[in-house]
Amino acid sequence: MEQILEFLKPFIESLAGQHGIIAQVLAVLASVVGIARTLIKPIRDIAKEVVKLTKTTKDDELLAKVEGSKWVALIAWVVDYLLSIKLPAKKAPEAIK
Repeated sequence: MEQILEFLKPFIESLAGQHGIIAQVLAVLASVVGIARTLIKPIRDIAKEVVKLTKTTKDDELLAKVEGSKWVALIAWVVDYLLSIKLPAKKAPEAIK
């Protein structure tokens, strides 16, 4: 992945230099991504807690239906895939002999 980014870096820099709006769009996109990742989990957790605290079971069933739907699974996968930074796994340091 790092090699791909190094390959694309000059292209992105020249494109941003020629068309300044691209750098602005990328900055806004990065902000939106950060905000989305920051808000999605807490909102989901709050919804789960509200459902737990209510006396009726209708909302429990609705939440289970929504969380079990294919659309929610697809959206969660897309958000995770597109908005996550995948870093290479670090190797554990070897013990000194």
